[in-house]
Amino acid sequence: MGGAATRNFADVFSPVQVEALAIRVGLELVVERGIHNVVFESDSLRLILALNVSSVNLSHVGPIIEDAKSLLLLITGAMASHIHRQGNYVAHRLARFAIHSDGECTWFVHPPIILYDLLEEDCLHCNC
Repeated sequence: MGGAATRNFADVFSPVQVEALAIRVGLELVVERGIHNVVFESDSLRLILALNVSSVNLSHVGPIIEDAKSLLLLITGAMASHIHRQGNYVAHRLARFAIHSDGECTWFVHPPIILYDLLEEDCLHCNC
Protein backbone atom coordinates (compact mmCIF):
# COMPACT_ATOMS: atom_id res chain seq x y z
CA MET A 1 0.00 0.00 0.00
CA GLY A 2 1.32 3.40 -0.91
CA GLY A 3 0.16 6.86 -0.07
CA ALA A 4 0.92 10.52 -0.27
CA ALA A 5 -0.06 13.69 1.51
CA THR A 6 0.41 17.42 1.14
CA ARG A 7 0.22 20.01 3.89
CA ASN A 8 0.79 23.74 4.16
CA PHE A 9 2.70 24.66 7.32
CA ALA A 10 2.46 28.11 8.89
CA ASP A 11 5.36 29.88 10.61
CA VAL A 12 8.07 27.64 9.14
CA PHE A 13 11.51 29.20 8.98
CA SER A 14 13.89 26.61 7.51
CA PRO A 15 13.97 23.75 5.00
CA VAL A 16 14.94 21.27 7.74
CA GLN A 17 11.90 22.37 9.76
CA VAL A 18 9.60 21.75 6.76
CA GLU A 19 11.19 18.35 6.15
CA ALA A 20 10.85 17.40 9.84
CA LEU A 21 7.19 18.46 9.89
CA ALA A 22 6.53 16.49 6.71
CA ILE A 23 8.08 13.34 8.16
CA ARG A 24 6.07 13.76 11.37
CA VAL A 25 2.83 14.10 9.35
CA GLY A 26 3.74 10.99 7.37
CA LEU A 27 4.44 9.07 10.56
CA GLU A 28 1.13 10.21 12.07
CA LEU A 29 -0.73 8.98 8.98
CA VAL A 30 1.00 5.61 9.10
CA VAL A 31 0.29 5.17 12.83
CA GLU A 32 -3.38 6.16 12.34
CA ARG A 33 -3.78 3.57 9.59
CA GLY A 34 -1.86 0.81 11.37
CA ILE A 35 0.62 0.38 8.53
CA HIS A 36 3.91 -1.46 9.18
CA ASN A 37 7.23 -2.05 7.40
CA VAL A 38 7.59 1.50 6.12
CA VAL A 39 10.70 3.34 4.94
CA PHE A 40 10.66 7.11 5.39
CA GLU A 41 13.11 8.79 3.04
CA SER A 42 14.53 12.29 3.18
CA ASP A 43 17.30 14.08 1.33
CA SER A 44 18.14 15.87 4.58
CA LEU A 45 21.03 13.85 6.00
CA ARG A 46 20.92 16.03 9.14
CA LEU A 47 17.30 15.04 9.76
CA ILE A 48 17.85 11.33 9.09
CA LEU A 49 20.85 11.24 11.43
CA ALA A 50 18.79 13.01 14.12
CA LEU A 51 15.95 10.48 13.73
CA ASN A 52 18.32 7.53 14.04
CA VAL A 53 20.13 8.47 17.27
CA SER A 54 18.82 7.85 20.76
CA SER A 55 20.07 11.11 22.27
CA VAL A 56 17.62 13.98 22.70
CA ASN A 57 17.76 16.56 19.92
CA LEU A 58 18.17 20.06 21.36
CA SER A 59 18.13 21.97 18.06
CA HIS A 60 15.39 24.37 16.97
CA VAL A 61 13.58 21.41 15.36
CA GLY A 62 14.27 19.13 18.32
CA PRO A 63 10.65 18.89 19.53
CA ILE A 64 9.48 17.88 16.05
CA ILE A 65 12.27 15.31 15.74
CA GLU A 66 11.52 13.89 19.18
CA ASP A 67 7.83 13.54 18.25
CA ALA A 68 8.85 11.77 15.04
CA LYS A 69 11.20 9.43 16.93
CA SER A 70 8.37 8.49 19.30
CA LEU A 71 6.09 7.77 16.35
CA LEU A 72 8.77 5.68 14.63
CA LEU A 73 8.89 3.44 17.71
CA LEU A 74 5.16 2.71 17.31
CA ILE A 75 5.58 1.30 13.80
CA THR A 76 6.85 -2.25 13.39
CA GLY A 77 9.56 -2.39 10.75
CA ALA A 78 9.80 1.38 10.26
CA MET A 79 13.06 3.03 9.35
CA ALA A 80 14.31 6.45 8.30
CA SER A 81 16.74 6.47 5.42
CA HIS A 82 18.76 9.12 3.57
CA ILE A 83 18.15 9.49 -0.15
CA HIS A 84 19.94 11.83 -2.54
CA ARG A 85 17.95 14.81 -3.78
CA GLN A 86 17.67 13.28 -7.25
CA GLY A 87 15.89 10.30 -5.73
CA ASN A 88 13.42 12.52 -3.89
CA TYR A 89 11.97 14.10 -7.04
CA VAL A 90 8.32 13.14 -6.48
CA ALA A 91 8.32 14.45 -2.90
CA HIS A 92 9.71 17.80 -4.03
CA ARG A 93 7.16 18.11 -6.82
CA LEU A 94 4.34 17.27 -4.37
CA ALA A 95 5.67 19.98 -2.07
CA ARG A 96 5.43 22.50 -4.91
CA PHE A 97 1.92 21.25 -5.63
CA ALA A 98 0.99 21.82 -1.97
CA ILE A 99 2.17 25.43 -2.08
CA HIS A 100 -0.45 26.17 -4.73
CA SER A 101 -3.28 24.04 -3.33
CA ASP A 102 -5.78 24.91 -0.65
CA GLY A 103 -5.79 22.94 2.57
CA GLU A 104 -4.58 19.42 3.21
CA CYS A 105 -4.69 16.48 0.82
CA THR A 106 -4.11 12.84 1.67
CA TRP A 107 -4.26 9.96 -0.79
CA PHE A 108 -4.14 6.26 -0.01
CA VAL A 109 -6.66 4.69 -2.36
CA HIS A 110 -7.20 6.94 -5.38
CA PRO A 111 -4.30 9.33 -5.88
CA PRO A 112 -4.73 12.33 -8.16
CA ILE A 113 -3.54 12.19 -11.75
CA ILE A 114 -0.59 14.46 -10.88
CA LEU A 115 0.85 11.71 -8.68
CA TYR A 116 0.73 9.16 -11.50
CA ASP A 117 2.34 11.70 -13.82
CA LEU A 118 5.10 12.46 -11.32
CA LEU A 119 5.85 8.78 -10.71
CA GLU A 120 6.00 8.11 -14.44
CA GLU A 121 8.29 11.08 -14.97
CA ASP A 122 10.45 9.93 -12.04
CA CYS A 123 10.84 6.48 -13.59
CA LEU A 124 11.93 8.07 -16.87
CA HIS A 125 14.60 10.06 -15.00
CA CYS A 126 16.00 7.06 -13.12
CA ASN A 127 15.80 4.58 -16.02
CA CYS A 128 13.56 2.18 -14.03
